Parts: sequence; structure tokens; C-alpha cells
Amino acid sequence: MRVFYRSRAGRTVHGPKVVYEQVGEPAFCCEAMHRHWGLMVGFGVRGAERSTSKEINLWTRLPQASGFGAWGLVAIHFYPFCREAVEICRVK
Repeated sequence: MRVFYRSRAGRTVHGPKVVYEQVGEPAFCCEAMHRHWGLMVGFGVRGAERSTSKEINLWTRLPQASGFGAWGLVAIHFYPFCREAVEICRVK
């Protein structure tokens, strides 16, 4: 699997920081990855167009006492269902 990204200078509440954004559609390794992309697996943080994380992450929802959930991110370097390597490729 290949995912293409671009880096840009950005700002956070703590000052300047490099942010990453996905470019185009990924080249999926299998049909299962295509189905799970954007639901439980994706680039960076779920729901964010740009992120300070350039990893492919497995997204988990962690229950909180308030009733709202917090997102947990676990970086993956291969897809667990077909064991294909995940490549993150920079586009200039």
C-alpha cells in the first residue's frame, strides 16, 4: 500500500509547526484496506485535513466518563489483514 503526502509550514497554538496532508487517493493493497480506509484506518488524525502526524494510523474510540469518546491513534507499518507493508511517500 502507498499513501502520498505533502508537508507544509503551519501554525498551532504553540507556534509554527510542520503539518502534513494526504495528496490524492492511496494505492490500496487489498479490498479490505479499501473498505476500512477512512473508517478505522487513515492518514494522520481522523476528521482532520491536515495533521502533525504523517503516519498511517489505526483509529480507536476510547470511552470517557463524560460519555464522549476520545480518539486513540496507533501507527501501523503494515496492514494487519493482509500483512502488506504501508509506504508513506512524499510528493514535492
